[in-house]
Amino acid sequence: MIKRLIVLIALLALLLYFVPVHTAEAVRGTPGSSEFGFGAQVDLGGQFVDDGIHLAYGLHLDWVSVELPWSQVQPDKGGRIDWSRYDSAFQSLAHYKINVLANVTQPPTWAETPDGPDAGLTFQFIKQLLQRYDSSISAIELFPAANTRLGWGAKPNPAAYMKLWKSIAAGLNASKNKVLLVAGGLAPIVADSSQDQVGDLEFLQQMYDLGAKDVVQVLSIQLNDIVGAPAAGPSQSEHRVLRHYEEIREVMLHNDHSKGILWITGLSVPSDLQSFSEPSYTTPQKQASWLSQAFQQLRSQLYIGVAFLDSLNPASGNSAQSNRVSLITQTGDLHPAYRALRDEIAQNSSGGADPRPGRPKSETLAKGH
Repeated sequence: MIKRLIVLIALLALLLYFVPVHTAEAVRGTPGSSEFGFGAQVDLGGQFVDDGIHLAYGLHLDWVSVELPWSQVQPDKGGRIDWSRYDSAFQSLAHYKINVLANVTQPPTWAETPDGPDAGLTFQFIKQLLQRYDSSISAIELFPAANTRLGWGAKPNPAAYMKLWKSIAAGLNASKNKVLLVAGGLAPIVADSSQDQVGDLEFLQQMYDLGAKDVVQVLSIQLNDIVGAPAAGPSQSEHRVLRHYEEIREVMLHNDHSKGILWITGLSVPSDLQSFSEPSYTTPQKQASWLSQAFQQLRSQLYIGVAFLDSLNPASGNSAQSNRVSLITQTGDLHPAYRALRDEIAQNSSGGADPRPGRPKSETLAKGH
C-alpha cells in the first residue's frame, strides 16, 4: 500500500511538472491585489524567443510584456495586419497561461494626426489585436514614452494623449472587454530644448489636470535609460535613477491619487555610473547584484504593483538594443542575473498563489534554439 502511494505521488508530481497551471486566478500587481508582481519582456523580434517564454514559465513570472510595433504589422492604411510573426509566441504564452502586457508602439504615419495617433484608428487596431490574442492579453500600455516624440510619433501632447487614452478606455468598456489599460509608460529624460520631449513629471501633472485621477487605475513609467546604484536618489539635474519612482509618487499624492498603482514597465540595468563616481556595472556579477538590490527595493514599495525586467532574451544582433542585459545571453547561456531574479521571485512562493514546480534547475539553455 505504501509503495502504491509513493508511485501515485510520483505520478502526480510529474503531471504537475508537465501541465501548466493557470496564473490569472490572483494576478499579482493589479488593482485589488496586495502582492508585488514580477514581470519581464520577451523581445519577439529577438533571439531565443521560445527559450525566453519557457524561462518566464520556469521563473514563475506573473507577467510577460511584449512590444507590438503597429507600423511593422500594418504599414499600409487598410492593409491586412500581419500577425504571423507573433502567432507562435502567443500560442506558447497562452499554453503556459502567462499574463501578457501588450505594449502598442510605433504608430504608422497613415494613423497619425498633427497631435498624435488617431484615436479611432488606434482602437480598431487594438480591437483586432484582442480578437486575435484575447486569451493571453491581460493589460495594454498605449505608446509608452508618450512624453517623447519617439514614443508618441508626434510632438508630445498630454491633452491629445489623455483624449486618446480615454477614448480607448471607453471603447473597451463598451465592448465589455476587461483588459486593464495602463496609462503613461512615461520616461525620465535629460533636459532638452528641441521640443521633442517633455519631462515626465510635467507630463504627468498635465495628465492629472485633464482628469487622470478619475479614470486611471494603473500608471506606468519606463526606466530603460537610467544610471546609478539602486539606492541613488534623484537630483535637480538627474532624474534618471531607479528611485525616480519616488518623484512620480509625489506627483500622484499631490493630486490625491493615493489609490493609484505604479508599474515599472521597463527596467534595465544601467551601463554607466560615472556620473556618481562609482564603478560601472560592466561585469555580469555586478549586473546581477544591481538587479537583486533593485527588485528588493521595488517590492518594498507598497504602491508599486509590478516591475518588468528588460529583457528575457537578447535582441537581434543588428538591433540598437543588442548590448542590453538579458537573462539569456547572446551565446544562449543564462546570465548570472537569472539566479538573482529567481531568488527574489522565490520569496513570493511562501504565501503567494500558484506555487508551481517550474523547470529543471539547469543553468544553461540549449544553444541554437
